[in-house]
Amino acid sequence: MGEIENRLLKHEKIKEVVVIANEEIVGDKYLAAYFVSNIELSVTELREYLLKHLPDYTIPAYFVQLEKIPLTPNGKINRRALPKPELKPGESYIAPRNEIEKKLAELWSDILDKDALHVSQSQAVIGINENFFHLGGHSLKATMLVSRIEKTFNVKIPLAEIFKNPRIRELSRYIKDAVQWKYEQIALAEKKEYYVLSSAQKRLHFLQQMDKDGTAYNISSAWILEGIVDKDKLEQSILRLILRHESLRTSFHMVGEEPVQRIHDEVEFEIEVLGGRDRESGVDRGDAALSAWAPFFIRPFDLSTAPLLQVGLVKLAEEKHILLVSMHHIISDGMSTQVMMHGFSTLYAGKELQEIKLHYKDYTEWQYRERVSKKILEQGEYWKKEFEGDIPVLELPTDYARPAVQGFEGNSINFEINKEISAALKTLASESGATLYIVLLALYTTFLSRITGQEDIVIGTAVAARRHADLEKIIGMFVNSLALRNFPSGKNFFTDFLEEVKEKTLRAFENQEYQYEDLVEQISINRDVGRNPLFDTMFVLQNTGSQKIEIPGLKLVPYEYEIKTAKFDLSLTCVEVEEKLRLTFEYRTKLFKRETVERFIAYFKNIIRSIVENKNRGICDLEILAEEEKKRILYEFNDTEAEYPKNKTIHQLFEEQVEQAPDRIAVIGSTTVETLHAMSLQITYRQLNRQSDRLAGLLIEKGVLADSIVGIMMERSVEMIVGIIGILKSGGAYLPIDPTYPQERIAYMLKDSNAKILLGMEECQKEIIVNCQLLIVNDKLLMGPPQAPFHHSSFIVHHSNHLAYINYTSGSTGVP
Repeated sequence: MGEIENRLLKHEKIKEVVVIANEEIVGDKYLAAYFVSNIELSVTELREYLLKHLPDYTIPAYFVQLEKIPLTPNGKINRRALPKPELKPGESYIAPRNEIEKKLAELWSDILDKDALHVSQSQAVIGINENFFHLGGHSLKATMLVSRIEKTFNVKIPLAEIFKNPRIRELSRYIKDAVQWKYEQIALAEKKEYYVLSSAQKRLHFLQQMDKDGTAYNISSAWILEGIVDKDKLEQSILRLILRHESLRTSFHMVGEEPVQRIHDEVEFEIEVLGGRDRESGVDRGDAALSAWAPFFIRPFDLSTAPLLQVGLVKLAEEKHILLVSMHHIISDGMSTQVMMHGFSTLYAGKELQEIKLHYKDYTEWQYRERVSKKILEQGEYWKKEFEGDIPVLELPTDYARPAVQGFEGNSINFEINKEISAALKTLASESGATLYIVLLALYTTFLSRITGQEDIVIGTAVAARRHADLEKIIGMFVNSLALRNFPSGKNFFTDFLEEVKEKTLRAFENQEYQYEDLVEQISINRDVGRNPLFDTMFVLQNTGSQKIEIPGLKLVPYEYEIKTAKFDLSLTCVEVEEKLRLTFEYRTKLFKRETVERFIAYFKNIIRSIVENKNRGICDLEILAEEEKKRILYEFNDTEAEYPKNKTIHQLFEEQVEQAPDRIAVIGSTTVETLHAMSLQITYRQLNRQSDRLAGLLIEKGVLADSIVGIMMERSVEMIVGIIGILKSGGAYLPIDPTYPQERIAYMLKDSNAKILLGMEECQKEIIVNCQLLIVNDKLLMGPPQAPFHHSSFIVHHSNHLAYINYTSGSTGVP
């Protein structure tokens, strides 16, 4: 705000100025500029002036001209005395001109929470030239807008069109020309004893049966209640909510081999009073003890017993309590929590709620029929195409070996991105025609690519999946998981990659109704109980809005506390708080140490900083190490100097070990040679020496001299060690080649290195070996006596300054 003020003060006609961020009128914050000038200045003129110097999202929404800036008796600006901004029709505002534009303005006003900003009852504040995303719109609100448009105008509109046509003027033209489409109402389900489960509920039911004592899928929240709390009134308000929402009266059972849900007419419920004083010690439990109460309160649910809802109350003081709420994910999601808390606040305040016609069972029965509809089948084809061929597995650099069966023990670390960098990321989003979510997703994908070395990354993300306008006010499990697959090639510029992520994300959101569970069933994927299907990492941007609730005589403020579970190996959650980005890495403690995740945070911040400094960098050029860590890795970790006979070669030192302990085990490992398999996958120094001598003799016979390059393409095995030592004994240098490399890369490395011989196994694809002799390493080759040309005196012509090996990079720049 100071930067905006300074820029306005440089305007030759402005004498004084103050810029404030206000949220009293619109719910979300907006900027208002108050200024003093000798002549009347137009809003358009001021906006155009600022746009020459500042990014568009920093331009104040309102400009108010005053005779003087109000001051306090101390001479400071009296911000409370500044008048509330009022939009005046004029050159900065063009009112809707027809029925389509008027209805769109009403939809925008409702979705963007701008109901209070009406100039009159007949005129909405939103003009036809306003940008949806500049007014606070994001991906979730854009999805809501699509469903409202489809219901209001009976036209089908892709989500991408909101990004292409973010202004009412453009959007109205699209709607006018769109083909009419019948909006399908969700019908009421017939009354019966049991109802089908939604796709998401089926997976949660399965996961709960796998871990009946787990709480990983409890959705829990805590609220500070400030004011006098009436417990009976509190309980009655929640009971009325339970009667209102069938999900809060639902239990789950097995009928035959299928899980089903049953809705009860009534259920028993009461608030648990946890008390603010420990009975045994008499010690008062204040705010700091919430972390002690939470584990006691958050318990596993029995899905066969309704309600799957727990509410607890902790008294901290006469007019200060903690309200704890826990629901199982099978009946609730993030938006459901908001619906519940707003419903609770309305009922507690003595007001009535508008009747709801649909319930969650109506949605599940509708979804069950909808799954075979043409639209859903087409979405299924999109997702199956996304995951055709080999599906990548993210190999994160973990501290511990992966458990055979995944557990949910976890922890989390919070960190922040400051205002300046957060603002720069928003500018990048605006310039790219994207959203903050898409920019952060591209950055997170880049980060994962840099720490794993992989260029095919799948990240999970949660979508509200309430694309049908009739579902907005229902409590239930609507969330769908999307598996977003992107390819952060090291040779790409970040801006190009961001454009790819934007296009793929919009297509994924357009096909979000196809259920993740159905996709897992349809595609070819290796089932591993130690991993999640398709992805092991999640990214979520929480943008469901502020949850600060006011009730006459009572204030509810969300209270954050630590829950030590993790549904995935690594998850990144982001929320915007006071113009800064607050992020959380949630991680599995059976895979990662805390200090490793702290390093990840530093890497992620460095990537963001690199992009902010220069968005046109190549992905492979992004710096993830801080100077201190780089110095430690390059110099301290590499300070491994030790005394050894530098005049001797490796194979000479090996020969000395053979003489000292010929019958001790030299190598333990796997093998593909049947004769060695009979030796229990072990080989002594004597055996290793004899077999490597045999191989060295063969190589010398085939012309290998000092510094000759010999390729070795084998899996990790006993034969690989024999091969390396045999090459060294012949005087050659070995070139390791991964057998899983693409054929083109193998051929390139052999040609570029000028290797004349390649050691390989029986399964080598001979057609890829060009201008190079393939020597198959098998028991016939290794188990005979040494070849005649090989003898110990051959060591004399090879010394320690000759080449031992050469290695090629992973090829992230395109060419290894």
